[in-house]
Amino acid sequence: MLPIILAGIFLALYLVPYLQALSLEDASTVIPLFAFVPVMTLILSSLFLKEFLLPKQFVGFSIIFIGGLMLSVNGNEKGFAWLKPRKAFLLMMLSCLIFSFSSVLFKFVTLNIGYWTTLTYEYFGVGVGTSLFPGYLVISNKLKWKPKALTPTVSLIFILDKLIEVAGQAFGAYATTLAPVALVGIVSSTQPFFVFLFAVILSIWFPQIIKENLSRKVVLTKLICMVMMFVGIIILTF
Repeated sequence: MLPIILAGIFLALYLVPYLQALSLEDASTVIPLFAFVPVMTLILSSLFLKEFLLPKQFVGFSIIFIGGLMLSVNGNEKGFAWLKPRKAFLLMMLSCLIFSFSSVLFKFVTLNIGYWTTLTYEYFGVGVGTSLFPGYLVISNKLKWKPKALTPTVSLIFILDKLIEVAGQAFGAYATTLAPVALVGIVSSTQPFFVFLFAVILSIWFPQIIKENLSRKVVLTKLICMVMMFVGIIILTF
């Protein structure tokens, strides 16, 4: 019970640095960094689950790493300062590590007691992890409640968002029972392409919802990095 409840707590806590990163950078810049999840998952699953991949797949991981690093550096800085990763990159690395721990713990437990039982205990852990948020915010005096901002429309968006997220996580967790957990993480690395597509569509036709930097240099850099990551995913998968 302890490992799977801990997995649920991690599944809640990974959102803290993740959302902090989103508050600092465009979504289409932050989300691709989730490609580091399979890299970290491989390391952890190798240590704890004895799931080893082929040497060529390590090449894929290297390409993903280079693409993610290129996406994270600040090209506007002068000299060697541009090599320093932005704060959002470091936050996403922490988020990926926490998420990877959750995936590996889930796979470890489900091998012994089954999918549905494991999922039930994991979401109990998610509840425990989520309950830590308001306590932390109250203690740190960071909780700024604005009742007028929580309109019925905003509330509906929050509810729909979480229902979709829970469904996605449940499908992803079930996938780990069918294949090595590292390979399941690889498939989730296709998410940045959808995020980038949605970001472009919304920024062009619905700028009142979201407005990202669509300058030629920024878009080209993101595309090159995401293509590199996609190539890495292909190498890892086949």
